Amino acid sequence: MNKLIIPAISIKSIVSIFITYLILFNGNAGSLIHYIGNFLVPGNYIIGLVSLVNITLLYIVMMHNLTFHNMLLKNLKYFLLIPDIVLVIINLLLGIYIGAVHNHMPLADAQSKFITLACGSAFVYYVISIILMLFISKTQNNIKNISDSEIKNNNNPLSFSGKIGRKPYFITKFFILITCFMVNVIASAYQNTELFMILFPFSYFIFFAIGLFAANKRLKDISWNPLLLIIWSIPFLGLTIGVPLFFVKTKQINK
Repeated sequence: MNKLIIPAISIKSIVSIFITYLILFNGNAGSLIHYIGNFLVPGNYIIGLVSLVNITLLYIVMMHNLTFHNMLLKNLKYFLLIPDIVLVIINLLLGIYIGAVHNHMPLADAQSKFITLACGSAFVYYVISIILMLFISKTQNNIKNISDSEIKNNNNPLSFSGKIGRKPYFITKFFILITCFMVNVIASAYQNTELFMILFPFSYFIFFAIGLFAANKRLKDISWNPLLLIIWSIPFLGLTIGVPLFFVKTKQINK
């Protein structure tokens, strides 16, 4: 194992814990996290929670992709992935508790503040971990890799393992589009109700998850870099990646 791996992970862990400390005890972890959090939470804490779950889901898929071919990284990823997600949950739940109970903030204000900070910190944690994993992968050239030909085409859009062809990918996206339309029609009759506030973000998350898994598998099928999922997940800009997935043919790999 490269001698830089353990110090790099240790430094990363210290930085993450320090950010959590600042969030819980100071209620502020710097302007960078604040700005990122405000961008991900556009004034609505429910949308903020959905954004938090979405970027966490994207992070899990990215870590799976980056470590799939390398058995060392596959085992190593849990030392980054699990602490990151645990710290985000702590920032969110314990932060709201401290703000509302100990700092006597109104519950709505505590939710808004610490959901924003949790989103900002999650983005920072995840980006650092992905960069660190990329760095480690470049220094580990002597590890036996799993070939692309061993990634089977199972065409299942509900998992992020395997590949998916153009036709099942198109069917999946068409199903999501039709279902979204139906949800919007139904939701229009229940706007400004508690049911709408719960079900609409939840349905959006489900559609995002299915679309993410399908796009991830499609990228494998055409042998494009899985890091493109980051661009795919950005509204409008993601079309630059999403549209070609309908047209690029499966890349044939010699076994």
